[in-house]
Amino acid sequence: MSSHNRIPDDPTIERVVLDVLRERWGPPLLDWVKARLLNTPRREFEMSDKIIGDVWGDGDDASYFASEVEKRLGITIPSTEWLTVRTIQDVIDLFKRHRDRAA
Repeated sequence: MSSHNRIPDDPTIERVVLDVLRERWGPPLLDWVKARLLNTPRREFEMSDKIIGDVWGDGDDASYFASEVEKRLGITIPSTEWLTVRTIQDVIDLFKRHRDRAA
C-alpha cells in the first residue's frame, strides 16, 4: 500500500504498528535464541503491552518505532502527543485519531 496515496484503514494501522514492532524486536531466529538460552518463550504482542518496559527498555528504540510507523502510514503525529502513549493500543488509537482528523 502506498501510504501517501490512501488513508489507511483500521486493520492497516494495526498491521503496520505490529509489523514495525516485530521487525525492530528482531528476526524469528533471535526468538529461538532467547527461548533456548534465556528461557524466554516467544510470544505475540498484546495490545496492553507497554512500549517502554514490555517491548523496549528505553526510549531510543521507541523513537525509531514512532518515526517508522509515521513514515509507513503517511501520518505525522506531533511530538507532544507521543508523550501520552504508553501501550501498543495507545499507538494504534493515536494514529486512528490523526487519520480521522486528516480525512
